[in-house]
Amino acid sequence: MPENQDPQINKSVEMTMRILERLAADGGEKGVTELARELSDPAARAAALRAAALARARAGQSERALDLVDRIRDDLQGRLDRGALRVLRELPHTLALAGAETEARLLAQSLAPHDPRGIAFARLAQGLAEAGNPSAAREAAGRVPEMDLRIDALCSLGIEQARDGDAAGARATFADARSLVGEQAQKGRRANALHTIADSETQADLRDDARTTLAQALADLSHAPAGTRAPDYIELALTQIALDELQGARGTIELLLAEAQAAPNDEERDYARRLAGLAQAAMGDSDAAERTAARLDPDGREAIYARIAVQRASAGDFPAADRALDAIEDPVPRARARAATGRIAAEASSASQAP
Repeated sequence: MPENQDPQINKSVEMTMRILERLAADGGEKGVTELARELSDPAARAAALRAAALARARAGQSERALDLVDRIRDDLQGRLDRGALRVLRELPHTLALAGAETEARLLAQSLAPHDPRGIAFARLAQGLAEAGNPSAAREAAGRVPEMDLRIDALCSLGIEQARDGDAAGARATFADARSLVGEQAQKGRRANALHTIADSETQADLRDDARTTLAQALADLSHAPAGTRAPDYIELALTQIALDELQGARGTIELLLAEAQAAPNDEERDYARRLAGLAQAAMGDSDAAERTAARLDPDGREAIYARIAVQRASAGDFPAADRALDAIEDPVPRARARAATGRIAAEASSASQAP
């Protein structure tokens, strides 16, 4: 097997990138840079440096960010394994935030067609949008050959435009994204793309637009093959919850439970029911979530009961929270959930004693 083609190594690099990005963003950039020196795998080391470079770019320290990018490229010079490409395709985003737009474009163009070039241009578009250059971001999004990635890039641009106060520009960008949905051949893929747009419109606080797009996604999903729609239904329901469309979310969860009944095997049936129970708990329908959880085996219902316990505690019903905790058989998730409800109880006690 070629170096770094092991799926476990690739997964490790991906996880390293995400964890270190969060750590660097939370002020641990120096520690991340020091950690990079201790990593023996070049791709993991580059992932750490990229997280540090991203933190520097977002802090306005462009020169330092570009120095770190140079170190990454020197480290990965000549390497075309998957771990290295996962880092390289992320760099246009960092370069764009650091103001090196030309260099970012050249790097994206130098990568192989489609993946990783398509991802690189999508990340470039996101970086340009975050840097406040919507016209350049739109042009970069147009260079993405994959329709789903291009839609993602446009949605990132729309969110940034809304954050900058350009609601009209954001609406136009989301309209452009919707115009691409028709090019998604499969009904389920179109529903997934519409959900991406609706979720982005929700983040952009274009709530009426998001409701309209969600309705289109649900209508489209109704034509997809039964037994394949559970992941899409849960995503749509969660966005409806974010929009406070609780009645609509309940209807979508009912569709998800019907999907469970149509599942071709027990595993997929239980998967759909588990998703439904989590959504019910997330929206505060704890009684319904308990009924759904009761139809699952102990492993399948633990996460639902943990969420129920938190919801009950948040509502001040600590005896009911304790009953939900007692339904979790595995001591590790039960302890985690008990810690969460304990924090809620402590905060409630402190608030009640405040003058």
